[in-house]
Amino acid sequence: MIAERSDAEMLGSLPDFVSIPTMLKSTPREEGGERYLYIEASNETVDHQGEVVLQKALADSASYFLRHGNIDLGHYTLIGPKIGLPDYMAYEIGKPVEVRPDGARTFVKALLYKGDSPMARNANIVWDSMTKQDPP
Repeated sequence: MIAERSDAEMLGSLPDFVSIPTMLKSTPREEGGERYLYIEASNETVDHQGEVVLQKALADSASYFLRHGNIDLGHYTLIGPKIGLPDYMAYEIGKPVEVRPDGARTFVKALLYKGDSPMARNANIVWDSMTKQDPP
């Protein structure tokens, strides 16, 4: 039989705060009738895969990213074909329009899709979760 702990004992064993460094940091903005996300795309901290992506590497590839990159959910447009995910391109929700290095961090301005396509519907969910929900 497992000894039961009281709620107070369990809560007392938790830390005073929880840090979740891998959370996406993003700010929504409307400009000229378009929806944009301003995203901290990277910083030089250790990521969830135990790696550090140097800001210089991202800055050096910014022009390629602006031409060929996308904004998606969970990197599914990249890993979807490998894992057999049907309709993996429906997870693309926008495109990058600006990349700005700032010290050890890189910021991306992303234009979100609009309309009735599966991609736009997913972009709408992201937008609404950030603008019509509290907390976002």
